[in-house]
Amino acid sequence: PQPVEFSSGQNFDVTVTPEGEEKPIWRWADGRFFTLAIRNEVLQAGEEKTWTARWDQQTQNAEGEKSPAPRGRYIANATVTIMGGLNAAPVKFTLAE
Repeated sequence: PQPVEFSSGQNFDVTVTPEGEEKPIWRWADGRFFTLAIRNEVLQAGEEKTWTARWDQQTQNAEGEKSPAPRGRYIANATVTIMGGLNAAPVKFTLAE
């Protein structure tokens, strides 16, 4: 068994960043609200957890206005939001016409 501690009600996050850039154009958690409570869970040996995020292929500016993401190469990064974070391997993909 492996105890894990979350600092909020958020279990994970996903970002999409244009390849070669540092600033994400999309973050799953943006605009969502999570409880502010420390949570402890225990993962049993061999136990799996799955969370799902769906990107609508839109970017969002600081004012909340959306526009279609430009075609090109991107990197998706997923993080389990336990204390200290746990990052999955980045996934590279292309948005094509």
